[in-house]
Amino acid sequence: MKKCAKSFLFALTLLSLIMSGCDVPENSDSKVNIDPAATGTNEIPAADTSRNTDTEEERNTLTKDALDDFDDFVLGFDASSVDYYENNVDGNGAVTWKDTDGTETEFFALLKKHGVNTVRLRIWNDPSKAPSGADTTGDCTLERVVAMSKRIKSAGLKLYLDFHYSDTWADPSKQIVPSDWASLTSADEVAEAISEYTTSVLTEIKKQADVTPYYVQIGNEINPGILIHTGYNSSTDYGSGSFAYAGGNTSENIVSYLKAASAAIRAFNENIKIVVHVASSNNPDNVLSTLKNGSLDYDVIGLSYYPRYTSHGTILKLQERVSGWRTTYGKDVLIAEMAFDGDCDTSSAVVERLKAATSNLIDPETEQLYSDLTLDSTSTYVLGSVENQKKVLIHITDASKDSGAIGVCTWGGETRDWPHGMFTWTGQAFDSLDFFKNYSPE
Repeated sequence: MKKCAKSFLFALTLLSLIMSGCDVPENSDSKVNIDPAATGTNEIPAADTSRNTDTEEERNTLTKDALDDFDDFVLGFDASSVDYYENNVDGNGAVTWKDTDGTETEFFALLKKHGVNTVRLRIWNDPSKAPSGADTTGDCTLERVVAMSKRIKSAGLKLYLDFHYSDTWADPSKQIVPSDWASLTSADEVAEAISEYTTSVLTEIKKQADVTPYYVQIGNEINPGILIHTGYNSSTDYGSGSFAYAGGNTSENIVSYLKAASAAIRAFNENIKIVVHVASSNNPDNVLSTLKNGSLDYDVIGLSYYPRYTSHGTILKLQERVSGWRTTYGKDVLIAEMAFDGDCDTSSAVVERLKAATSNLIDPETEQLYSDLTLDSTSTYVLGSVENQKKVLIHITDASKDSGAIGVCTWGGETRDWPHGMFTWTGQAFDSLDFFKNYSPE
């Protein structure tokens, strides 16, 4: 079965939107809709305030075992759907993960073996309460995050936690208010809910998995802000009616909400690195300037960069952003998401995506397409292949590192219905997973 078969419908829809002249939301986290089996509720226990801050002994341990490692270049892999696929929630058969040679291997031990040092996990408030029709592929509940956090710790990897502050995907095209917060009547109540929820999640991960995240991301691709939309109508139309509380999507409220999240994290453990995450398109400087003017306390700017989106820009543009943001905002920069197509078909929609990527994959030194990339038979576009996947990821990482980025994180590598996955449909790793070894100190 072709690795990209599951992405055909999505790609066809994307092409039709492009041909019709519609503005396609350029978000990295849109997915083919799969109706997952019911997984029960995701009740989050009330915060145990006695655990809001680690003990002095735990702080010392974290400082010794973690903060020294912050100087290491982040080699991250977003593995948010691993538990989902292992438990056959998508109904396509449970996955058994295998190394490149076919040897069955525990997933996070496999990542460690191939040079990964950090694992990113997204968390949704309550996917069971997502708006009707919304995509909940991955079913990113607290229970799944706890279960995977235990395994991440056992494999000797760092945890990078990604709060979407939604019951489903959040990205530049949609920031849907969690169902349980929709009835709040003031901005202060929303800030309080964010604070309590953030503390509660961190408390439960620490209590149940004995894990403190190294990095915590407050919101996902928040270019337009957070908590904007109040419903879901279709893949391009999200409810945008006035949120129940006063003020709505104002700069003041965006800063207030993120300050509530940041303060909760600092109170829980001041050593955690706080990440603000934006996408390369949709005017990321707008929100970053808003947060600078609002004096938000955070440490790292996380950036999504996908060559397949023309608006994400060339590799040179990526470098300019990394170096420029370090100066302008005084923050470290991390490539929080990046990807390129692995073994894909050559449908017209896929070809259009690869042509867009080809226009961005320009070597800053030669101002020409990277010479080591393999083109199609007509030399029109960079092929989607395992070999090119590895090379593109290396080029993005090299450019980011040279510009002063503190690391990179691949996205969608474990996903079965997405073209830039790094595993076969049945769970065997592509050789491209070895790209991490290029940067591993061992």
